[in-house]
Amino acid sequence: NRLNPFFSAAFAQCLWIVRPQHCNSKSVLFGGTLMRWVEEVSTIAARRVSPNVSWASAGIDSLTFKVSALPGWVVYVRAAVLKVYDSSVEIAAVVTCGALALFCLARFVFCGVPDGHDSYAEDRNSHTPVTSRYC
Repeated sequence: NRLNPFFSAAFAQCLWIVRPQHCNSKSVLFGGTLMRWVEEVSTIAARRVSPNVSWASAGIDSLTFKVSALPGWVVYVRAAVLKVYDSSVEIAAVVTCGALALFCLARFVFCGVPDGHDSYAEDRNSHTPVTSRYC
């Protein structure tokens, strides 16, 4: 069961240990913290496809939480690029937690601007929305 070379090059994974500071008053992992972790790993996967591009999340689709994570749990986040477009990528992420096969699913769209591109100066002089030019 081997991965094709493109998939392995566009794959990223990280793990975090859920600490009390990551949890709310009911000792459950904040959803926003998990979203940040998923977005971080997804950005790493996008960066592996095009390392000379600054990636920014343009949309999150179908973020689904299956169970609540508790302090001490080890959370594994895996992300892979599904599709590559001219100036954007589509990424799927899967979050697992110990014996739980599926903890969270997410699907992201990232837009990219080449590094060194002064998009702010161009945006001030243009009436075209940024997303229509770069995505």
